Amino acid sequence: MSLDLATLIARAEVTDVLTRYVRGVDRNDWALVAGCYHSDATDDHGLYVGNVDGLMVFLTNLAAELSSTSHQLGPPYIEVDGDAARAETYCLGWYERPGSDGAVWSIAQGLRYLDRFACRAGRWAITSRVVVLDWERVFPPGRPSAIPATWQRGGRVDADPSTGFFGFGFGSEGQAGPTADRRDG
Repeated sequence: MSLDLATLIARAEVTDVLTRYVRGVDRNDWALVAGCYHSDATDDHGLYVGNVDGLMVFLTNLAAELSSTSHQLGPPYIEVDGDAARAETYCLGWYERPGSDGAVWSIAQGLRYLDRFACRAGRWAITSRVVVLDWERVFPPGRPSAIPATWQRGGRVDADPSTGFFGFGFGSEGQAGPTADRRDG
């Protein structure tokens, strides 16, 4: 199979959108997440079906119930047709949810994102997403981990070590460093 340069670039840009989405969700950077969608996009997250504005409300409320999240993407399967693309991306989601007694429950999900993308004004973004839940496991609270306090810990938004690593913070613009500048410029 032979791919032309335009198709390879489109695949790279679609993959970048997918990566920014999970980074934004895990860091609670909702402007970064919203920027992964065109303004007229729809999303079916199972518990929420609707437009992007409603999705941001849904995700913000859901995140408030969780102490941490981590989304690991598999390589996406992407088909490009000019300024349109479809992608299926496997995702392993891990969520920590404090119970009413303060004990932390862990939830693991095997997900797939079925996305339609469009390139408008040179910007690839999601126009339609369906989240498929293939499996889910819930783990009851266990013994606390014995990880030493010297270990770098992940956080949300500016509390995460990657903020200083990349030399930028997250703000109302939702831009994340040089790639956002290249894409929007």
